[in-house]
Amino acid sequence: MRFRYPLLIIFMMGFLLAPTRVTAAPQADVSADSATLEFPNTVTFSATLEADAPIVDVTLEYGNDQLTCGEVTAKAFPDFTPGTSTDVSWTWDMRQSGSL
Repeated sequence: MRFRYPLLIIFMMGFLLAPTRVTAAPQADVSADSATLEFPNTVTFSATLEADAPIVDVTLEYGNDQLTCGEVTAKAFPDFTPGTSTDVSWTWDMRQSGSL
């Protein structure tokens, strides 16, 4: 009886600490992406995405390729209809963000 508890604890620790296999979500193919500028009010980012698995989450990242003091990447979370093929768009209203 004295040996059961240590064996049980060792078994439980081995079970809880065992590594598990994790796989990354497959990336979607971007068949069209664009930024439509309506200066000085808005910029509308849009893209068409296709994947083998259902697309359930989209994060739009945009930034600057110019030589600047620092690297900045902004993120937006556009509304879209989940599926294996979807069109996403997000409009940056610069009048509300303090950019103007």
